[in-house]
Amino acid sequence: MKTALLFSTKYGSTEKVAKQIAGKLNINVEIVNLADQNIDIKQYDAFILGMPVLAENTTIHMRRFLKQNLDFITDKLIAVFLLCWNSQKWEVYLEKLFNNKLPKDCISACMGGEFNFDKMHDIEKNIIRDMTGVEKTTSKISQTQIDEFANKINRRLG
Repeated sequence: MKTALLFSTKYGSTEKVAKQIAGKLNINVEIVNLADQNIDIKQYDAFILGMPVLAENTTIHMRRFLKQNLDFITDKLIAVFLLCWNSQKWEVYLEKLFNNKLPKDCISACMGGEFNFDKMHDIEKNIIRDMTGVEKTTSKISQTQIDEFANKINRRLG
């Protein structure tokens, strides 16, 4: 089974998590940053998608990919992970991003979130401070969630 782990990232956190997940899988997976390359999705049997939630949406690259390919991938899609600071609302964001088209057996998870102030513009830092009260680079990415997500994929595909 040929599997692609497709992700988009704004500050690098989603890429970091995507690589951690890929390293824990018992299958070969091709890791693709949607910002860097186009792929022929028809060559894959399964997909793992990773994306950040940014102001209740995601990156332009992932939005474009989903708009063009959602119907195709939902027939094959096996897993989606979000990076989301407000982890209490991640399932609402997931439904919105996928227009309620995810299959019932889709593996999905929220890995938590991260703010990397070193990579943000001043206006972004100010918005984050105002919205969350976070003042500096902070991570609440869950290694437990990453491990559980990878284990679920391994059980499904292994």
